[in-house]
Amino acid sequence: MNKKKQLHSSKDPIICILEENKICDNCCDCFVCDLDPNKTCDNCAKCLDTPDYKAIIIDDILTLEESIDKRNKKNSDRKNYGKNNNGKNNND
Repeated sequence: MNKKKQLHSSKDPIICILEENKICDNCCDCFVCDLDPNKTCDNCAKCLDTPDYKAIIIDDILTLEESIDKRNKKNSDRKNYGKNNNGKNNND
């Protein structure tokens, strides 16, 4: 008779992750790859069709002074929007 290696040594019963009403009996079916039943799962995530990371592209790093200057320029551009060179509104 072939004995399976026991995965859980706690005294409390653990519920099977594949079958809701079953207590884990160390059958190891949960370690089988979903894409290749002859392979043990190695957490490659190919079955999830999602990358295992998120990325943010950084195109510029500003110092505090540069950041303040850009913010001030943006605010002054907003205030001057719609005004001609004399400081009056274009609609006047």
